[in-house]
Amino acid sequence: HADEATVCLGVTVLTGAPIRDALHVSRAIKQARPTLSIVWGGWHPSLFPDQCLGEVSVDAVVIGQGEETFAEMVERLAQGESLDGVNGAAHRSGAAVHVEMPRLFRDVNDLPPHDYALIDVPRYFAAKGKRQFDYVSSQGCRFRCTFCADPTVFKRGWQGLAPERMARELSAHRQAYSFDEIALQDETFFTSRSRVDAIAEAFIAAKLDVPWTATMRADQGERLDDALLIKCKRAGLKRVMIGVESGSPEMLARLRKDITLEQVFVSAEKIARHGLGAILNFIVGFPGESDDSVRATLDVVTQLRAMSPNFDAAIFFFKPYPGNPIADELLQQGY
Repeated sequence: HADEATVCLGVTVLTGAPIRDALHVSRAIKQARPTLSIVWGGWHPSLFPDQCLGEVSVDAVVIGQGEETFAEMVERLAQGESLDGVNGAAHRSGAAVHVEMPRLFRDVNDLPPHDYALIDVPRYFAAKGKRQFDYVSSQGCRFRCTFCADPTVFKRGWQGLAPERMARELSAHRQAYSFDEIALQDETFFTSRSRVDAIAEAFIAAKLDVPWTATMRADQGERLDDALLIKCKRAGLKRVMIGVESGSPEMLARLRKDITLEQVFVSAEKIARHGLGAILNFIVGFPGESDDSVRATLDVVTQLRAMSPNFDAAIFFFKPYPGNPIADELLQQGY
């Protein structure tokens, strides 16, 4: 509901089908309230600010980490001021598009917690069919996968929330929403061993007592010691998600995944031995991928699933999301 006191409409936009929904909402609001500023943020505007501002209903976009940028934009708009000089923003002035200087990334621990009261959390439980609470404990990724836009947006940087803050926030959220499981939706949760150790300690001390799922790279799993896995399991770790992507060493090299199949199987054996579950993610249909490469992937899927009844595999078709080297190659080839 946008009344006369509304300063602007902010829309988070992901590449793909969400663009259609964002356009539908933005155009409807702009038609009803022509003078209301509409600001897009999120992955797609961060990658393509000029393209997004080619849409007449969009007045400005936030690029990259948006908390401080959007707050400054709202303050300016509330005062009727120009968005010129707002670092991390792009905006339209007449027919011209102005892309401001990038904003330096702030430590996520300096940013306030998300206000979940603004979200209809039970609606998400209903959509999932389970009371699983999504939580992001870190930002960015240090790796260079050629199918991913994260290196473009976050410049291969990574930073994580303090373990004590995580335990405090999740304890409060559980009291408020009575969820049965936590899904830590980080790009790579196990990036820092010392931080993971401290998180497990904090969860145990807070008596969080709720199962959780976290993301892990195969090379991180290979390095992870048994003692820390035992502690994580005691703290509630139930399942890990590993992006294997391909069963072909040649394809893994092309993807710059920087893992080996040996690391995948070592990690899987360790996870199975500790009685943990795993969701193993794969992608097929990369441009130019051979039938032999796909068969190699399916063979690895079969081997991994046979290692534990708690292992599941998810196979996705490659989608050329913008902002990564493979998508750029396809554009150069005329697709």
